[in-house]
Amino acid sequence: MNIRLLTLSLSLLMLLKPDASACRHHNIVIISTTPAAEDSANDSADRLRAEGYTFSHCYFRPEAAISSSPFTRHRYTVISLTQPEAADVIRTMTGKKRLLIAVQTHPDYLNDLMYALRSSGIYDKSYLLYTSPGGDTPYENSWHIPLIIKLPARKHSTLPRGSLIADPVTSDDLAPTVARMARIKDEVAGQGMSMLPLIRRKAKAWRHFVFFDSPQYHAVTDGRLKYILRNDGGEEFYNLLVDPTETENRARIKSIALTQMRRSLASHMQGQ
Repeated sequence: MNIRLLTLSLSLLMLLKPDASACRHHNIVIISTTPAAEDSANDSADRLRAEGYTFSHCYFRPEAAISSSPFTRHRYTVISLTQPEAADVIRTMTGKKRLLIAVQTHPDYLNDLMYALRSSGIYDKSYLLYTSPGGDTPYENSWHIPLIIKLPARKHSTLPRGSLIADPVTSDDLAPTVARMARIKDEVAGQGMSMLPLIRRKAKAWRHFVFFDSPQYHAVTDGRLKYILRNDGGEEFYNLLVDPTETENRARIKSIALTQMRRSLASHMQGQ
């Protein structure tokens, strides 16, 4: 079992502090799969993309999925499941409300899981987050993770379903997003922001850059360009629009964008 997958789902739940006065709650389902799920030919993943909102630039922060904070079960029934038993458990929840379900699964089980959510009536009545954990480096195949958010059937947005959202987000934004879905009014610890205003096109201001910090690397990206500073002083600069696999290091080519990213990363590192 991949412990990181389960840790990601559990950590989102641990960060929540339910508000007893909240009303009109919806079920929330968090599905965490292996990264291969994003590229696999999977009918359920394709349907989720068509019915939900795909974040094209979602980046994982190494510390974001690690938390020992306790979480309170109040009003919501909080359940953590793994496959293959997850689908069987969900099938017994027909008609239940105010569920907060975290599922760690493999792409091969996704179709069965989604069928169970639909047959139990949970799918249409729920917010659904579909994602995976990231790795330990700032390169796209490690740092960039898939993220799709589906709204409950009766929830509407000015942004058409199936849209691709280009604003850069991080895994730090998952916990405040889940809190907003659950109508939780208490602030959630951390630097993240709810992504629901992006879906509803009501975000008054959003970040331009996201950052990566580890003992080996510091990096900054806006989802289109990326600057990496290694601990040995080496620099890397990539244009992800034309070089998504990061094979052409352009750090030796002078550009305004490179200078701006150097400054942004330096300012970020000084503020830590």
